[in-house]
Amino acid sequence: MNVDYTGRQFDITPKIRKEVDEGLAKLAKIVGDNCSSKVILTAEKQRRIAEITLTRRTRKLVGQSEGTDMLTAIGEALEHIEKQALKLNTRKRDVK
Repeated sequence: MNVDYTGRQFDITPKIRKEVDEGLAKLAKIVGDNCSSKVILTAEKQRRIAEITLTRRTRKLVGQSEGTDMLTAIGEALEHIEKQALKLNTRKRDVK
């Protein structure tokens, strides 16, 4: 999986990079390995915003979350993408 990181007013530490990589590895089992992702981490005054975009062949799965801590925002964004991926896979299965 190809991952692009962008930090807006935020330094991406190895701990945060590891957290994102573990979450995307979990998603790769659901979605497949032939996809790319963009991770945008933004720090504003009192809030931290994580936006993760997972691009498959035909669809884009987007998870965006905000919180006071970056790790919780990343976790919530990954959970949102996981819900989308599971819903898309069950929809495919039902059609077939």
